[in-house]
Amino acid sequence: MSSEEDLKIKNADSLSQQRATRRKRSKLKDLRKQEKESLQGASSTSKRREVKGYYEEQRGKIMDVSVNPPQSENQDGANNDTSQAGIDDSVEYGSSGGGGGDTITLDVVLSDNTAGQAEVTGAFL
Repeated sequence: MSSEEDLKIKNADSLSQQRATRRKRSKLKDLRKQEKESLQGASSTSKRREVKGYYEEQRGKIMDVSVNPPQSENQDGANNDTSQAGIDDSVEYGSSGGGGGDTITLDVVLSDNTAGQAEVTGAFL
């Protein structure tokens, strides 16, 4: 792909993000206006707290949409299942150097949500 095509794609992405940000700000502005009008009509402290709680929740819903935008690209191997994944080179294996009886110790979470260890024996290298 040429750099001109890359630039067009980046510009389209940027424009899309700008539009999304404008929509979010507009929604928040409208929500603040509605909250102000509702608070003026509230006759008691408990009613004002109720109104503020409701609008705080609504603001959270608007913000959650933009805080976690969808990922445009997957990381390497993200679509692979575990049978296609390779062995992590950072794991320390047993001391016998790749024979059939190597043992590794894994840190695990037990069924009662506590930490534990499990030893696995087999050919790892």
